[in-house]
Amino acid sequence: MLQYDKLSLPRGTYGLNRSHYKHKKERFRRKKNPFLNTIKLGLLLGILLVVFLFSAIVSMRIAVRVREVVVPPLFKIDREQARRRLQDIELRMTTVGEVYHADVPTGAVVSQLPTGGERIKANSQVQVIVSLGAQRRPVPDLIGSTQRVAQLVLQQAGYEIGDISEIFLPNLDSDQIIQQIPSPGSQEVMTTRVNILVGRKLVQTYIMPDLSGLNLNRARALIRTNFFVAPQIQYSKYFGMTRGDVVRQYPEPGYMLKKGDTIHLEVAR
Repeated sequence: MLQYDKLSLPRGTYGLNRSHYKHKKERFRRKKNPFLNTIKLGLLLGILLVVFLFSAIVSMRIAVRVREVVVPPLFKIDREQARRRLQDIELRMTTVGEVYHADVPTGAVVSQLPTGGERIKANSQVQVIVSLGAQRRPVPDLIGSTQRVAQLVLQQAGYEIGDISEIFLPNLDSDQIIQQIPSPGSQEVMTTRVNILVGRKLVQTYIMPDLSGLNLNRARALIRTNFFVAPQIQYSKYFGMTRGDVVRQYPEPGYMLKKGDTIHLEVAR
């Protein structure tokens, strides 16, 4: 067998073989770890996706901010003219109410929300209240009337009942209106609704006492003193009960009574 001495090889031959061996080893290592390459590619794609999403969000915010518009003042402007003015700047108008106003012509805007000068997004809604003009009919006088009569009087004059409040007073003979807003005779009002305060007759109430076991004469005196009525009495036979004592009562103890309510007693005979 022939033997070769590396010293007898031409100069540089040994170094080339060694370099060629390292290069083949590196290529083998890359082929052996394909999973590492996949991870690197995934990280790169993830970074690109994050950058894309961030750019999209920033672009959307800039676009929204660019589409903000300034709400124009609409006071005393005709309803249709105000609608066209808002449509020109991509805003929508909604009428949410109508009121009487002596200084604003019929059909013109009395108030708006948002107010003039505010910045809002395009295609947003502007709410307005429109004038019905000056109210020519004076507000009727409702003081002393019942709620039913007041309702009929207001309808005939072109008004309606608004909020109803109640107060209980001991010196009233019957329910009646004791205050109203707007006051009687008012002409320059901004609404057709008239708020009223109704006085109700104060009815004194009592708690039904427990009369069981009392003698009829004592129970009868107690009822007459507090309720000013004579009780309805029914006699029944009861064993073990003293004759003339109250066995049952209606209403039962604790029931709320008014003066004049009927009271029934069942008495042992």
